[in-house]
Amino acid sequence: MNIACKIIVKGRVTGVGFRWYTVDYVQQFPALSGYVRNICHGQVEVLIQGPQNYVNQVRQWLKHGPTHARVDSCQETSESTDKNITSFEIR
Repeated sequence: MNIACKIIVKGRVTGVGFRWYTVDYVQQFPALSGYVRNICHGQVEVLIQGPQNYVNQVRQWLKHGPTHARVDSCQETSESTDKNITSFEIR
């Protein structure tokens, strides 16, 4: 079953390659699609969609992120899947 969620990651997540590392991590799951982007107040927004078990693995990874990041919190909301999004990219 495919699911989608949007995750707002707070902490030291800009200026540390967080978006690039997220793309690199997600690429090991070719069935996933979505995006990662910087948003206001030094936060990162991730939209991830695909098989639930893969989405859950990305959720777990986002809780700590790459080595130089410091994740203070992740706020998740459920989303509807969007068939127009077919890859995972930086926006």
